Amino acid sequence: MPHKLKVELLSKKASNLKVAPHPVNNTASGTVMNDKEDQELISKWPKLKDKIPDIFLHNPENFLDHLDRLISLDIKILEPCLCRYYTKIKCPTLSDYKGVIKVFNDLKLPYNTFGQANKRKMKVVIRGLPKQVDLNKLKIEFNILSIPIVRIHKMQVNEYKQENKSLILAVVPYNDNGKKLLRVNKIFGHPITMEPPKPKTKQCHRCQLWGHTQRYCHGKIKCVKCAGDHMSKKCERDPTKLPPKCANCGGKHTANYRKCPCCPDSEEHKLTQIIKKQNLCTATKCE
Repeated sequence: MPHKLKVELLSKKASNLKVAPHPVNNTASGTVMNDKEDQELISKWPKLKDKIPDIFLHNPENFLDHLDRLISLDIKILEPCLCRYYTKIKCPTLSDYKGVIKVFNDLKLPYNTFGQANKRKMKVVIRGLPKQVDLNKLKIEFNILSIPIVRIHKMQVNEYKQENKSLILAVVPYNDNGKKLLRVNKIFGHPITMEPPKPKTKQCHRCQLWGHTQRYCHGKIKCVKCAGDHMSKKCERDPTKLPPKCANCGGKHTANYRKCPCCPDSEEHKLTQIIKKQNLCTATKCE
């Protein structure tokens, strides 16, 4: 092979090589942390969008009944969208968003929203630690590395029950300090890997509707077992005498039943959405 061609091939191979971050041993207990961030690993988490959260006014409340009050307070909103279970409201500014929230709270209206981008958290699944790992010691270890931990707990996963391993879910602020957690590649001498949790359809434990969590929900309280107006943990239904009742469809199952026609994961719900899209396309063509 000509010398020039050989040099070109070697140069091409060298340009494709990825240099691993240089590990730095940070603690005496065997926890190792890289000195640089792994951008490929970070890219597995969704980027935060700095946008104003939407507000969802739950049915049967009629948004138009409260529009005059918002206008009188000079609160601006974009065109609301009427959906099956709620009215979706968008605000042009954060000030308008806070104004709508205040009005809804004053009137005690059922609604839900989402957290602002600067308050979002990053969830990290840690694999490779033994079952008997002490979470308090783990928190101390992260504290030594200046990694802020919001909360941490062991996950209950069937695939790990037969192994002497545990899955740890760590929640950190979604900022540069929180992302330092992703630079750790060994804890207490155990090699570990990190990944985002598998996406799962959210359900509110307050109102039982799908698509949001109870943290930012002000909807009407519904029991997951009997659809009563009380928190699920206070339910007094006797399962030997009364069947469960779904708070969403009224069927004889609990509200968290994944095959419920109101659950986005169910085949019936997916089929309904397909039919709706087909009808919408047909109507658009007719126009």
